[in-house]
Amino acid sequence: MDNKDVSLTISQDIVKPIVEAKIKEAMVKCFSDDPNGLIGKVIDQFLLQKVDEKGERSSYRNDYYYVDILLRNMINEALKDAVKSWVSDNQEIIKKAVYDKLNLKSTKAKMAGEIISGLINATTDSWSFKTEFKFQSDK
Repeated sequence: MDNKDVSLTISQDIVKPIVEAKIKEAMVKCFSDDPNGLIGKVIDQFLLQKVDEKGERSSYRNDYYYVDILLRNMINEALKDAVKSWVSDNQEIIKKAVYDKLNLKSTKAKMAGEIISGLINATTDSWSFKTEFKFQSDK
């Protein structure tokens, strides 16, 4: 029997996805077998890197861990959302409370006093100012 070479041509479109899938499978297996290995170290490095108060690396001052800034920002957003929701749900109660507070005699007197004080201070200022009062009749 002769030793003859056999040639087989396989399209790259068939081989490439198989090779890529095998490489991805090997990478996932490598990382999942050792969760505190490479990925854990990369995550630790990101979360524990020192940053400024904005969460950015600075050449001036890096006093905070990145994870602390992330948590602070997420908690702030959650608080803002909770307050917005509460205010939205209680808008009528808040309006009434503000209206009642503004209608107190002591509040009106304080507001009038502050307006008069502001006007007096403005007249003594070196900048000129224009004041116009318009009163509309209830008729």
